[in-house]
Amino acid sequence: MKTRWHVIGAAVLLTVGSFKVAAEEWKKFSPPDGKFTVLLPDKPIEQKKTQDTAVGPTPMTTYACEVNPGDDSSIFAVTVSEYPPSTAGIGEIHQDGMSEEHANVLVESAANGAIKNFDGQLRGTAQVTLGSYTGKEITLESPTTVFIARYFWIAPRLYVIQVVTTPDQKSVLDSTIAKFFNSFQVKETEPQDTPPTVVSPGQ
Repeated sequence: MKTRWHVIGAAVLLTVGSFKVAAEEWKKFSPPDGKFTVLLPDKPIEQKKTQDTAVGPTPMTTYACEVNPGDDSSIFAVTVSEYPPSTAGIGEIHQDGMSEEHANVLVESAANGAIKNFDGQLRGTAQVTLGSYTGKEITLESPTTVFIARYFWIAPRLYVIQVVTTPDQKSVLDSTIAKFFNSFQVKETEPQDTPPTVVSPGQ
């Protein structure tokens, strides 16, 4: 069975495999380059595309799995956008990383793009941390869909960790969603005794 969902934060239309797997059965996944790890219910579908951004065409890879196929299915995904030094206007990113101001602009721009393209309401935002990195979490909701995403700039990549589910399933999957978000780690961050945390509430 195949189900087609829009993964809003990735701005791509995914065809993902369907799985019905309990949260405790999830396993650690890492892409071939080993740049991050995350818990997923099965080997994810990988989809590559090039996204037009304010700094030019940017390679983007999304890894996604679907859980509980059908009307109440949910998608768990990680999207990685790669910003090469040769990309016009992006050189400053690779000089001592990126200034906090520029990183915030990039994260805000990505989050705002998802908010703009979502046919529903913004339910909340929050500042989140991953090791020494600061990111942003957004929650969007419509009568049929809930989209939750965390955005982190870790040079030279923008990571979007995201869940697409239904309003009814969100309450059922709250602990699973938290486990998914908290399992995400990148190679550049040191192992942590505690998961990424929300450090200040949004609206």
